[in-house]
Amino acid sequence: MKVGLLSFQRSLNYGAFFQCLGLQNALRALGHEVEVIDYHPPHRRDKANLRFSRRRLWFHRVNLLRVRQLKFFDDALRNELLLASTRCTGLDELAAQAARYEALVCGSDQIWNAEHTGGALDPAYFGAFGTPQLRRVAYAPSFGGATLDAEHHAAFCALAAGMDVVSVRELSGAAFAARMLGRPVSQMPDPCLLWPGFEEMARPPAIEPGYLMSYRMQPSPLFDAALRAAAAGRQLIHVDDGWPLALPGRSVLPDPAQWLGLIRGSGTLVTNSFHGVVFALLFERPFVAVPRAGAYAGRTERISSFLDCFGLRTLLCEREQDVGSALAAAGQVDWDRVRRVREQERARGLVFLAEALRD
Repeated sequence: MKVGLLSFQRSLNYGAFFQCLGLQNALRALGHEVEVIDYHPPHRRDKANLRFSRRRLWFHRVNLLRVRQLKFFDDALRNELLLASTRCTGLDELAAQAARYEALVCGSDQIWNAEHTGGALDPAYFGAFGTPQLRRVAYAPSFGGATLDAEHHAAFCALAAGMDVVSVRELSGAAFAARMLGRPVSQMPDPCLLWPGFEEMARPPAIEPGYLMSYRMQPSPLFDAALRAAAAGRQLIHVDDGWPLALPGRSVLPDPAQWLGLIRGSGTLVTNSFHGVVFALLFERPFVAVPRAGAYAGRTERISSFLDCFGLRTLLCEREQDVGSALAAAGQVDWDRVRRVREQERARGLVFLAEALRD
């Protein structure tokens, strides 16, 4: 079957890139002919603007990092993703592009999080274009939290009603969607679990293995406390995010393959990134997950739901007094059990896709 894949394919984010790659390659392994639709919505184009504010040096530094990231991700996108040649910026162009496909798969990542789509749900990520004959499948999109704010409920119900098959990445999100739509909604694993090729793709760093790795989406006192407790005299390798580091360490800005290699070579990972947790489990590295703070606190649901699937909620450090017990639990993970659950989840996701795209 000819399948168009619609996701956040150009986000400057390691997890967003790898989930798109994982889903693309899982679909190919099932025998489908896949293209990643090159959708450039206005809200994403605005975020790609690299102008900086002179009011704070931090903004300048972050934008310099983003210039380097653009090069890294552009290279990875060209080399790894089967990107459609036509760039689409609206529903009319998407409809013309969709004429090439028999099915459309929307997902995964936070494509149903209105904060990431300009403050409103984007109809494109629900397949609101193309002919009625186009089969529309949602594979593991995320709301970013457990539910959507009430202001988006009506739009969600109207848009999701046009999809043939709906799944959501988080258990809480699947329950919410089923309640809103009045039909069964499956919870499906992140597509990074579906493709076994990340191990081979990871590029080993020129660093002695066993270091402490820091990968954060947001700085916080709790994150710093977890880092200090985990340091224990080890070298700290920090993925540079532009924010100051709480303790001495080496900051790096890896390309996607190097980022995988850094996680695989780490002795312990401290992270508040969902996909940081995903790849720590894929590479069987000890880790401690730290919740996001403030306005982003609701996004911890993504991590807690994923950890619950593996029976590893004790690795989520929600208070400073829990840091020690979380680190102890990280050193006692039953990786044989993790492996079994991982394979079960992979099989479940592939069966779902095979059935959803059956002729």
